[in-house]
Amino acid sequence: MNNKKKLPLPLLVLIIGVGIGLLFAAFGLYRQLDAQKVNEERAEQAQAQVAENAKKLEKRYAEITEELAPLEDQLAAKSQECSAMSMSMTGSDWFANQTRCRNEEAKIQSEISSLETEQWQIENYTNVVYYDEVEPMSYLVFYIIGGSIAGVAALGAFIIYLVKGKKSY
Repeated sequence: MNNKKKLPLPLLVLIIGVGIGLLFAAFGLYRQLDAQKVNEERAEQAQAQVAENAKKLEKRYAEITEELAPLEDQLAAKSQECSAMSMSMTGSDWFANQTRCRNEEAKIQSEISSLETEQWQIENYTNVVYYDEVEPMSYLVFYIIGGSIAGVAALGAFIIYLVKGKKSY
């Protein structure tokens, strides 16, 4: 006849319930590990961005320093020229020349001021890159649900065992 042995019902309920519970727990673990991996990748990208920003700022700071020296020399020369021009009030176009000279001096001073402001901003720049971290949802919920399913399956298997009795197996 039928020599094939069937699994007892309580054992079958227990195996299925624990299996489903383990699947829930495994899903929670997978999601938790995935979130940690994404956060690590984002942190690495942020560190790379910080390093890149630092290189750009250092390069621009060096450029500004090189640009400032000739401008300061030009300003000093233009100031002396304007001072000498204001001392000698000869010529009918003295006022026009004086005004033009002071405008050129103010233009050079404005360029220097702009570069110094940019240099100050670079010196006081806080090189911080922000990134969105994956908020870890409560993965514990998956573990609790998985454990609860396994526990209910074990309880159900035990109740079936008690109700049907040992003799039917």
